[in-house]
Amino acid sequence: MARPKGIPSHMKGKTRDVTWGAAISAATKGHPKSRDHAAKISAVLKGRHLSDQAKARISAAAIGRPSPMKGLRKLTSPDLITTGVSGERHWNWRGGVATEHTKIRNSPEYKAWRDAVFHRDKYRCKKCGTRPRWVEAHHVQSFSINVELRFDVDNGITLCRECHKEVTNNERHRDATGRFQTLPSQALFA
Repeated sequence: MARPKGIPSHMKGKTRDVTWGAAISAATKGHPKSRDHAAKISAVLKGRHLSDQAKARISAAAIGRPSPMKGLRKLTSPDLITTGVSGERHWNWRGGVATEHTKIRNSPEYKAWRDAVFHRDKYRCKKCGTRPRWVEAHHVQSFSINVELRFDVDNGITLCRECHKEVTNNERHRDATGRFQTLPSQALFA
């Protein structure tokens, strides 16, 4: 008789009931394992491939199971959703040298502004009218100059990448001194 898949080699040829592994697994479910024990399990499982039948059983068991993160977003529940190590404990920490611009662009308020602009414009480019896969939120009045309008939804429009590049390139032109000067976006859409 061939050894069933999943039975260790030291059990080869023994007539013990195959369900013994499931009983041990059920008895230890939910109990924390030591790092050594987890490393041994990981080493044993490396290189194993699930059969198509096993994948189908796992998939069938997951149907109807609610996701623990369903309805949660980093923006609305930052205390429940964490992503990795941040701050001084992060391996790429350089002493808090992020610029104010970077901090604002990564803030929840900025992300909420972007979402509100996209939702208002129904994720369509306001210049060419397409609904591309990637859209970008553009400030009509300059982000750097008009600080009070940074999070005003009426100061934002949705653009596709191509139109956003075109608009930002047309906004900047050199003045008499040779420096770039920013023009307001509404002049480009008039």
